[in-house]
Amino acid sequence: FEEVLTSSEYRFYPQPNWTEDSSALLVSIPPRDPLAARDQLTQIWRVPADGSAAVQLGGVPATFFGGRVFFSPDLSQLIYQREVGQPQDNLHELHLASSDLSTDKVLFSAALLQFHGWAGDSQHYFFSSGNQMQTQLGNRDGNARALMPEAGTYINIRPIGEDRFLYTKDIQGT
Repeated sequence: FEEVLTSSEYRFYPQPNWTEDSSALLVSIPPRDPLAARDQLTQIWRVPADGSAAVQLGGVPATFFGGRVFFSPDLSQLIYQREVGQPQDNLHELHLASSDLSTDKVLFSAALLQFHGWAGDSQHYFFSSGNQMQTQLGNRDGNARALMPEAGTYINIRPIGEDRFLYTKDIQGT
């Protein structure tokens, strides 16, 4: 792939997602210049491990800055963020799509939307939104419930049971 312009000193490196049997990987590659146009597509690729040609599955209009494509643990689906409305409104949609891109639906639309990651069951995920950045647990049907008792930025959320989670909270100034 062509080098992705990050408008910074760091380089973009794709995050490969291996299939359970290690026969292939799925990877997303943003456009070369993400700031050149608003709705450029981030390409989704399947790369066989046997050396045969990679297959481009299609593309999604994922926001490169502030979001990217997140594959579910079982690689059957992906979530991405898309900027909507006027840039100054900071509105985003959270989309759920099948990994082959045959389906795609909007799960949520909100200001200051931030995806935090998938739960291990490939059915649930973590996100926050709004001025209070309330962290929520969402499911593939688009339903969500508040997860943390207080607002704030939560990082590295991991399920450790049916209704228990281990996380790190970002506290300003510490």
